[in-house]
Amino acid sequence: MGFSQEITDAAVSGLQNGVGFVADKSSTNMHLEELEDPEKFAEEGGKVIAGQEYVSRLSELKAEINHSWHADDRVTSLKLSIKVAKLLMDTSILQCYCYPTLFALATDIMDMLGDMAWERIKLKAELAEDGTKLCLIPDNFMVRDICSDANETCNNWFRKIGAIRELLPRIYLELALLPCWRFLHDRPLDCLQRLVMMIRGLADPLASAYCRLYMAHCLRKLHSHDTGCLFTCVNDFKILLMRVISAKDTVHRNLTENKRLLISLMEPTIDYIMKCIFRNVSERQVNDVLVELGLGSNQVELR
Repeated sequence: MGFSQEITDAAVSGLQNGVGFVADKSSTNMHLEELEDPEKFAEEGGKVIAGQEYVSRLSELKAEINHSWHADDRVTSLKLSIKVAKLLMDTSILQCYCYPTLFALATDIMDMLGDMAWERIKLKAELAEDGTKLCLIPDNFMVRDICSDANETCNNWFRKIGAIRELLPRIYLELALLPCWRFLHDRPLDCLQRLVMMIRGLADPLASAYCRLYMAHCLRKLHSHDTGCLFTCVNDFKILLMRVISAKDTVHRNLTENKRLLISLMEPTIDYIMKCIFRNVSERQVNDVLVELGLGSNQVELR
């Protein structure tokens, strides 16, 4: 089962239940219509779109990003990907249970962009400008194995992403390209720890929860058994949930109207991260992990 399917199956999906979008115009709908036809959007002021049309539009956008990339218009591919990531800033669609579905569709596009960027930089490292084979970099390559041309291409990508004004899309795009840090650093996990800290700057609880979920997904691409950042995420989740539970109606008003629904939508994110933590844990190590998470008893102290 793929990542997107796993999340949509685990979450409450308005699309699966035949639930349409809220009657009031959400900013997410506005973003989508503006992407498709700016002039028509300005004329009509935007109309409510059905869930299935939402899926269709993002599928078309994914195809456009892919087409632009292979037409050597990678700037357009990046710009459109940024707009897709911006859709995840809007949690007003919480009312129709569809944020997990939006997340799955958007991150599928993020993954595609990350894969294409990786392959392009890898080719830069292996081929000369005239297409002549320079080398074949091994799976466990080090930065010293990468030529300056590939290094500069990779740097350019991260400079462009670093210039994104909004925090959430900036984090998502850098996570999508997380494996590409291997072309610049022998310890890409150090970059991930910085992103974990950046996620703490996201005020919206639902958006930050799913951003942490995507981080855990991208961590798997590094094929690392280091779960330190995941432990940090779980501890951050504890604080986040306490804030949600204790929040007054004046704080995150669009979310606290139904705290039970919000927590149910956050459950798949916590579940996925916990699965990542325990994926390579032996039976003998389970209690130690639970203690580190603050969920178990320290056997040494009990003696």
